[in-house]
Amino acid sequence: MITIRSIAIAALVLVGTADTRAQEAVARYAVVFDATWSLATHPFATPPGPHFSALVGGSHDAGVAFWQEGALATQGIEEMAELGLPFSLQAEINAAIATGHAHDVAIGDGPESPGSGQVQIEATLAHPLATVVSMVAPSPDWFVGVSGIPLLVNGAWVDQLVVELHAYDAGTDTGTEFLSPDADAQPQVAIALLGYPFVNTPPLGTFTFVRLPGGGVCDDGVDNDGDGAIDLADLGCRDSAWPTESPECSDGINNDPGMDAGIDFDGGASQNGGVAIAVPDSQCSAPWQRRESPQSCGLGFEMAPLLAGIGYAMRRARRRVV
Repeated sequence: MITIRSIAIAALVLVGTADTRAQEAVARYAVVFDATWSLATHPFATPPGPHFSALVGGSHDAGVAFWQEGALATQGIEEMAELGLPFSLQAEINAAIATGHAHDVAIGDGPESPGSGQVQIEATLAHPLATVVSMVAPSPDWFVGVSGIPLLVNGAWVDQLVVELHAYDAGTDTGTEFLSPDADAQPQVAIALLGYPFVNTPPLGTFTFVRLPGGGVCDDGVDNDGDGAIDLADLGCRDSAWPTESPECSDGINNDPGMDAGIDFDGGASQNGGVAIAVPDSQCSAPWQRRESPQSCGLGFEMAPLLAGIGYAMRRARRRVV
């Protein structure tokens, strides 16, 4: 396992764990976002309802950077950091794919905080770098993320990589408080590590990059969660690389401990021999639902595609509810 405190990794020497898959042309990674930001960890820097927006990122080569400390934010980074919308950044990564500088783009669930979310990306020998970001919400234009993290080190794919996450200011809004009114930065300033209100505070969480083996639980021909459905026929499997067949609403785990004590649709009974271990989670009305945490972020990620075409016309109205 490798641990990195920040994205300023050019001067760091990373050690990868080589294995029999080291020279494979393609490597799949689950990027697990463990959000720890709360009143317990940041008693003077936590607004009501702390959470993070959808995760968005992808794999690419050194010929492109989607954000960098000291550089101006693109439109995609601005919309992600101010509104939690991933679509412009997704389009920027797709444009890099079209020119051969990127390989994959993906959007995943952002967590309540504390809580966890995940996105999966595929890297190649020609595109071994990863960029992933998520908005700190609510906030004027703050976000967490990594830019150009190498997943291939000394010719070997890294098996696991942990990155501590600290907040960045996108430089597109002059607000200094979580609920500051809209105040566009004119002119825009460079992306920078955020100071206040996160001065001398712990990380807001971590990204853990975990290399996925071939033939995972969603591609092994086995009913791993005993619900009668196998692999892609199981509603818990989003794709063949997904690391679990069990959706959050039937995995026997309290996935949103910071929000409530409920577990699954049945109190966890289906994973505990028919005996409930807690009250059912009010967010789970069926076992196949994939999210136990309440939806926040304004209208919610499910509605976000409807907003993509509206773009900047709706920007001011939605700014603080993400």
